[in-house]
Amino acid sequence: MDVLACLLRVQPGWKGAVWGNSYAGIKAHELETREIPALAELEAAWIEIAREQKKEAVNALREEKITLGVPYTFPDGQSGTIQTRDEIDIRNIQTNVLNAMALTGQAVTLQFRDEADTTHEMTAEQMIAMGIAVGQRGSNIYIVSWAHKDAIDALTTAEEIEAYDFTTGWPG
Repeated sequence: MDVLACLLRVQPGWKGAVWGNSYAGIKAHELETREIPALAELEAAWIEIAREQKKEAVNALREEKITLGVPYTFPDGQSGTIQTRDEIDIRNIQTNVLNAMALTGQAVTLQFRDEADTTHEMTAEQMIAMGIAVGQRGSNIYIVSWAHKDAIDALTTAEEIEAYDFTTGWPG
């Protein structure tokens, strides 16, 4: 019989020895002066562990969604994906947008290469709009993750938390 099963058979506030020689590294003779945690405390701890694990899974899915890239219809009418795999991709987008900001109002043609290695030409204003679309998608992904975490925080049992489906509602 494991320690948790043993604890679940005692009454809250019970003091005394447990079956076997020790509980969590405490010798049986030392337990006579220590209080065994109440069942409610154990359940609350288990619920908190389940909640944190589910929220970590939400975080992992959020990061996965971010790194999948941003589906985008470019000014030339072609659809493609703006890569957001890592900090280098994000830095490249930011650099393009900063350059475009400096060139706003000028008759320039800027180029951007998407995930499929298709080059798209656009104006400075169109490059800025593309950067805004990337930022909005990231924000929308975070908003969904926050909603899932809030929903998880509102659940009251470990069973509800474990059954909660956080894979819905994400931007496509």
